[in-house]
Amino acid sequence: MFLSRLPSVVTFWLAVAITGNTFDPKNYAKADVLVCDVAVVGGGSSGTYAAINLRKMGQSVVVVERKKHLGGHTNTYTDKATGLTVDYGVQSFLNSSIALDYFAHFNISLVKYTESNATISLTDFNTGNPVLFNPSRNLTGWAIQVAQYPWLDSTWEIPQPVPPDLLLPLGDFLVKYNISDAAFNIYFSSQGISNPLQQLTVNVMKMVDAAYLREIAGARLNAADKNNSELYVKSLAELGSDALISSTVTAAARPQTGRGVSLVVKTTTGFKLVQASKLLVNIPPTLENMRPFNFNLQELQMFSHIRIPGVFYVWYRSPSHMTRLAVEQATIRAIQNLQEAQNVTITTPQIINLNSHTPFKLSVSAQAIRDGFYNDLYALQGKRSTWYTGAALISHNGGVLWKFTQALLPRIVAA
Repeated sequence: MFLSRLPSVVTFWLAVAITGNTFDPKNYAKADVLVCDVAVVGGGSSGTYAAINLRKMGQSVVVVERKKHLGGHTNTYTDKATGLTVDYGVQSFLNSSIALDYFAHFNISLVKYTESNATISLTDFNTGNPVLFNPSRNLTGWAIQVAQYPWLDSTWEIPQPVPPDLLLPLGDFLVKYNISDAAFNIYFSSQGISNPLQQLTVNVMKMVDAAYLREIAGARLNAADKNNSELYVKSLAELGSDALISSTVTAAARPQTGRGVSLVVKTTTGFKLVQASKLLVNIPPTLENMRPFNFNLQELQMFSHIRIPGVFYVWYRSPSHMTRLAVEQATIRAIQNLQEAQNVTITTPQIINLNSHTPFKLSVSAQAIRDGFYNDLYALQGKRSTWYTGAALISHNGGVLWKFTQALLPRIVAA
């Protein structure tokens, strides 16, 4: 597939080299030059929320999303025979005025989220045999500790000096405060982290946070028709041609001084030039993802700290990178072990949909946090006409993401 695309890519860049600057609109057809107030890179939860609400604020936008749909970690499977839907990504949303207003904009009904009535049993996937263990479901002790750091709910700007407990491995933290019985529950609540006991406590507190604790206490909503993706289907319809899906930024011009940015975007119909007054980045800010954005030394120093643990979490997670085939094979093998051990009628499992959510939980070292990494990261806001939101900036919880983004939008518009 790469080789089949290569000639068209080479032809484009040769044409640009011959005719002039990559960012010169004269090198593009008129229809391929898009001018807007804000270019939104990344159409996940925060990017889509930002785009819809910027338009409400009178701003024109262009959204660039590499997948063929909006919504990021929100994945829904639709059964062709019955039309019934199953959400196998994001399950619920925090009950808040922000969420209620967002869904109401699209006339989508929300209902209180209810857990499945399925019986939960603990089983060793290697053997298929039951595990004789009765885990605690009590997170009260953990909630008490999370409450000691209320600012974590709204920011990554950690007070200096950093509280030492936050930089302890989670396993040591749980032992120190005699709440080891919470480990099992925290493990299954730490989406995207397959080895939470080895993670810095602050990273786990940003996953199993105050908002999440409110959700499991009953403040959870989901779409009434069990189709959380409807929010993003309707968002895409509203954005129309202002949303470039299956598209990626290949180059960017962001002057050190002055205003405005220019993006070269590879789309399914060719290259487009996006000229925007401001840029809002919502993608995971890894070095690889940020490479097309022509970062300066300060930005390079920040983004080079961020690491990808290589964790997948759809119904399978691993501490190291795995190929799609390896995940499928391991999942099928585990199910077959369960079938054999429990004398279930053997039918070969079939994986009908699989989505990788990597890079999911991005992290930096304890020393980087001590040195004020997140304060420095937040200090990048607005520089070179570029702003940042998304999970790496605040949380994976949709309600927290939308609240953070909502507070950021007036600053972007006013800049």
